[in-house]
Amino acid sequence: MPDNSMDEKKSFFGLSGSALKILAIITMLIDHIGAFVVYPYLTGNNVSNYEEVFNLYYIMRIMGRVAFPIFVFLLVEGIKHTKDIRKYILRMFIFAMISEVPFVLAAEKEIKGITMTNVFFTLTTGLIICAIIEKLLDYKKLSHVVICALSVFIGGVFVRVMDTDYGIYGVFAVLAGYIISRFTNNIKERYSYIATISGICLVLICIGGLEIFAVLSILPICFYNGSRGIKLKYVFYGFYPVHLLVLTLVRIAMS
Repeated sequence: MPDNSMDEKKSFFGLSGSALKILAIITMLIDHIGAFVVYPYLTGNNVSNYEEVFNLYYIMRIMGRVAFPIFVFLLVEGIKHTKDIRKYILRMFIFAMISEVPFVLAAEKEIKGITMTNVFFTLTTGLIICAIIEKLLDYKKLSHVVICALSVFIGGVFVRVMDTDYGIYGVFAVLAGYIISRFTNNIKERYSYIATISGICLVLICIGGLEIFAVLSILPICFYNGSRGIKLKYVFYGFYPVHLLVLTLVRIAMS
């Protein structure tokens, strides 16, 4: 964990981790309003001002591309500073399960058992792989290299089969951020942060389409000061399933 005195000193300047998390939550909400409310409204109704509403939808989705890279960046930071990686993984997995039904309802997917499609499963898979690499990172045995490679392969197959949100690109984004963060650990912190988010964005851009706007997330990271800020450990965890349920009710009411 970072030194507490340093944390307090840094917190006076730039953006803290909690400030980044709030920014990611807001942009995610905007993106999901566009995806789960505005778009269904456009496709399910005879809208007279279709072009204006579609432009609004398009802008909302562009703004939403900022959220996921920041969440991945904060996940990588969490790996570096967590006291217990196993509890971190367990917490992510629990909220992945809690969030699944709200996600399925918001995305209007058919419920067939546990579909495991929400983004928490993608992030948790990336976190598990990074935890394995972290555990074996200081070893040079061939068996450890094989285990790390197998964990990446199995994780990739899992998200592919389960069709999780962001899928294999999301997992590789976590891996890219983690690896770059480790290799740039000895350079100036700000440059390390920028290199990390840039690697994350580079992977996401490979998806194509609007994901090119993921590069917008680099700007707020330039102002990240490395401090934790106010405690928001469970804000995102709880906000994610709750806001999906609310958006589902809004869409139903509008229809």
